[in-house]
Amino acid sequence: MVIDAIGDSRTPPKSIAYAILGLCTPQHQSQLEVAIKRNRCDETIRILGEVSPGVLRSYLTHADICVNLRFPAIEGASGSVIEEMFFAKPVIVNDIGFFRELPGECVIKIKPNSHQALVAALGRLINDGKLREQLGSKAREFAQVEFKSGEICHRYPGSRAGGARGKAAARFVRQNWC
Repeated sequence: MVIDAIGDSRTPPKSIAYAILGLCTPQHQSQLEVAIKRNRCDETIRILGEVSPGVLRSYLTHADICVNLRFPAIEGASGSVIEEMFFAKPVIVNDIGFFRELPGECVIKIKPNSHQALVAALGRLINDGKLREQLGSKAREFAQVEFKSGEICHRYPGSRAGGARGKAAARFVRQNWC
């Protein structure tokens, strides 16, 4: 979906660098590669797969925009979105599950599988540096309050975690900051 949105955006694909990070099955990677070729984004999009924590931090440090479109959203929270928020990145998310509970001033929420909404959201963020900065700043502020390491480690021990700040958020923070 993101690859098609980049291909359909008014921003020339060569002015965008998009990295796909994370574990990917060979079948899914083949589908992504077909979409990259179909949209003539061979020089724009790179599939990196699973990367080391250091490489991930480097990409998050240098990214201007993050896209995290889980569908369906079956987890109590998303460690990757929480991390992107800690890195003060504007994030585009589906308006479902945990993501729906995030404040609108911290992320851009779109209807799941809405190509037009994704193209519009990407366009807004690509073309508006001030908006990127505002969303990223608010995202970091929210994450620092709501997902503060010591507080989550004590507030949500083990299986008692629930809701938007549930098991996945507690596990992510415990593993990375406690």
